[in-house]
Amino acid sequence: MKKISISEQDQADLKAMLDWWKRHRLDPLADFKTKPIFQGKRKNTGICVNDEILRRAQEKAKTDKTRTGGSISSLIETLLWKYLECPSDVVETSDANGFEEA
Repeated sequence: MKKISISEQDQADLKAMLDWWKRHRLDPLADFKTKPIFQGKRKNTGICVNDEILRRAQEKAKTDKTRTGGSISSLIETLLWKYLECPSDVVETSDANGFEEA
């Protein structure tokens, strides 16, 4: 395999990118210290999920209330928001709700 020579800055940038990717691969909420507060009307919906996945998610959500809100509904809402690339128009300002990015 041929070695590629890159600058120290590029090495540092690549390391930072790899560290970011590892954090997010394992934890989709890694960027957030606290759960965002969403504005606007809410809608009750039903979803079908694997029973064991649901049980484990409920247990984990209860232990990470700061980032998940402590419930499956709040966790799913946050994950959907993250999946949509975090649109700012549905989130209250960070000053109003204490939402912080890590």
